[in-house]
Amino acid sequence: MELCALNLDLFIHRKTPPSPSESVPFYIKDGEPPLREQQVWNIMKQLADGVKYIHSLKVVHRDLKPANSKLHLGVAAYETVLYSRKDSCWKLADFGFASEGNSSTLWRSNDARGTIGYRAPELLANGNATFNNKADIWSLGCILFELSVGRRPFFHDYATAAYGTANDDMIVELDDSFSCECKRTLASTIISMLKSRPKSRPSATQLLKDFNRYSKDTVPLKNGLKQSPAIDNVEHTGPMRLNSSLVASGTFLFSTTDRDSR
Repeated sequence: MELCALNLDLFIHRKTPPSPSESVPFYIKDGEPPLREQQVWNIMKQLADGVKYIHSLKVVHRDLKPANSKLHLGVAAYETVLYSRKDSCWKLADFGFASEGNSSTLWRSNDARGTIGYRAPELLANGNATFNNKADIWSLGCILFELSVGRRPFFHDYATAAYGTANDDMIVELDDSFSCECKRTLASTIISMLKSRPKSRPSATQLLKDFNRYSKDTVPLKNGLKQSPAIDNVEHTGPMRLNSSLVASGTFLFSTTDRDSR
């Protein structure tokens, strides 16, 4: 199991740059466009690539988030999005809630599995909680919102449930570290990912295409940050199946041992 150097939550909310010895990226939020937008698209295309892969295997992660606040013996456990110094990229981890699923079938859930602020509204329906792989798209939308705005879109389940029943589009207010065109693109992308109806959300495949296109439309970074390695050029180290041990898919680490039935 690889020891990663940074979680996405710390990357987003860190106030001071890391020391050179840490060799981890720093999120520059107040630079001139297109610095910040290039960072956002780079991260999102890596996450979308990992989600696309697990969805192709009919697996739903069900708990995507920048980091997990649970503590075990004083140490944070089950981090979900981690930065690897070795591969200079972001990786998906913690598949403890992962289940079989696709985009066409809604599965019943005994409990609202996932993390407050990142779980989809369909998981919060009293007595009728359901999910499919579009729950992961919702979580990715929450991560994109947090990267872009600097805070969570939802701080508790009541806010998520109220938004889900209102059928209104998310209000996305962005600062001038993004270009006008990027503001429009970010807002429309976040709105599409945070649609109340699961089937209205885009697929991970479509998002990956979009994120790749958006990142190519911006000027390449010149601040020394490394680009992520090409996923297709990394050999898969083993087959993916439920209850498997930790395996690697491209540059994304994951395990699919389920902690409960649904």
